[in-house]
Amino acid sequence: MLCQLLGETLVQLASLTIPSPVLGLLLLLGWLFLRGGVADEVGRAANTLLAHLSLLFVPAGVDQAQGRSHRPKVWDLRYALQTDARFAED
Repeated sequence: MLCQLLGETLVQLASLTIPSPVLGLLLLLGWLFLRGGVADEVGRAANTLLAHLSLLFVPAGVDQAQGRSHRPKVWDLRYALQTDARFAED
């Protein structure tokens, strides 16, 4: 969060055209590079989140499948969730 705040501050002060979250991520990447990587605990937590990332999209899929939104998008969303699950297994 600190890197994102620094990115927002730099964008506002310098009137940069780059989005502040992108600049914050670049600052985070630079900090991690200087530090030599992430801690083992952070790496394990990140890998766990990435492995189960498709679960974050389940509420949107349920909403589409129940017909609360645009009905034609149900098949597109189902395809996207299945494709995401296949790539997550690799």
